[in-house]
Amino acid sequence: PVSLSSFSASSTTSTAQLKWEPLHRQQSISTLTLYNMHTQSVTQIYSISSSAIQSKFTIKNLQPGTHYMIEVMVAIFLPQPGITLMQKLRIFMETDQCPDGWLANGRSCYTVRRSGLSWSDAMSSCTHLVGESHLANLKTMEDLLFVSSYLQSDNNLLLLWTGLNDQQEEGLPLWSDGSPYNQTNTMTLLPANQMDCFAFQRNATGPGYFLTPFFCDITLPFICQYQTPSTPASFSFDLAQVTDQHVELRWSDLSPLRSIHSSSFEIFLQYRESENALLGHGEEDGCKESEGKNGTKTQSSFRKTVKVKILPSSRGVTVTGLSPGSIYFFTLQVSHHAGPSWILGQIQTAYMRPLPPQDISVGSITASQITLHWMLPDTQCTAGWTFAVHCEDVSLRQERVLSNISRVYGTNRKWFYTAMIGGLDAYTRYRIQVFTIAQFGIWSCGQAPLTVRT
Repeated sequence: PVSLSSFSASSTTSTAQLKWEPLHRQQSISTLTLYNMHTQSVTQIYSISSSAIQSKFTIKNLQPGTHYMIEVMVAIFLPQPGITLMQKLRIFMETDQCPDGWLANGRSCYTVRRSGLSWSDAMSSCTHLVGESHLANLKTMEDLLFVSSYLQSDNNLLLLWTGLNDQQEEGLPLWSDGSPYNQTNTMTLLPANQMDCFAFQRNATGPGYFLTPFFCDITLPFICQYQTPSTPASFSFDLAQVTDQHVELRWSDLSPLRSIHSSSFEIFLQYRESENALLGHGEEDGCKESEGKNGTKTQSSFRKTVKVKILPSSRGVTVTGLSPGSIYFFTLQVSHHAGPSWILGQIQTAYMRPLPPQDISVGSITASQITLHWMLPDTQCTAGWTFAVHCEDVSLRQERVLSNISRVYGTNRKWFYTAMIGGLDAYTRYRIQVFTIAQFGIWSCGQAPLTVRT
């Protein structure tokens, strides 16, 4: 099988890239299915060509600030006996968030300000909107086309300031971050040596916009841009330990963020409990579906989101009080007070262990059978939980696993269970343990075994 750790996902405000390590010759990725975890709907299914040798795939047109799941179907061909097995892997990710009301495109966020300002005042205005923002640097054709497409919906936006200027050296236009201009879509009808700032002008004779030099002191509407930072490749965010009620997380040094981002921001550990695992189970198993307005039952993807503020000097945290057997999604998020946010590292998925069986007792014992009794753990929801009984011959070290377990309804809405272990040898000591198994095959922690003689 292919290991989940061989996949990694990174995202921007509107795109995501899934990367994976090279597969073996008999392995291939057949499809990628994208799920919106907020709406519980399939967004897109992508077919991956088996003939294409690739180790990454880019997904576009995503919604900012949205939790997604990518379901990867891996085909594994076995020459002997000539069959193909299908393996399903799930990778979770969350897109970055732009400031409220801004347009999202990749790592860039844009806003159009209609009040007229000079070029220098427009630059200052952008910086005050969100720290680290500036007049738009439309460096690529994709940036130009994206902004142009939006502006064409408004007939009143004919000329807008951008970050391009040649105030440092005449004839050598630079973007506001000092990078050189390397495109050819400019046009001017005025003396170039009198105009040091470039505006985005609507094309009167054709579609779209083009860049044109203009007088810097003229007041024009303007386009501001904010770019969400990318996480350094060396940064790590990992699960260190998962038990039935707490999770321990560790991450890389956060102090470099202070030097990279001088503006005000905060770091949060954000986690959510998945509701998906509870769907299809009624209240008889202790699960309660959430209710919307007018008392109608709803099926949301998540229970409430919890945010814990993290100090930049910290390197880890332990989260307690979690629900046994549940699934939690943990993200390390950087948030600016003006609204933008981005994720550090990968989303970590914690499959909590279920509580172990309670009140285990030995019932009748014969020469070939041992009967066990126990109670279902008293927790919020036990839908889909099962049990396994391990029985080991102490002298021979032979072990068997029993899964044929009967359930009897007891008092106070609690379930009591009985297991009968048969086919045993007379006058033999057996070491017995009972485990709870939650969804996705997660086992409870082991308890002290019982030793019973037939």
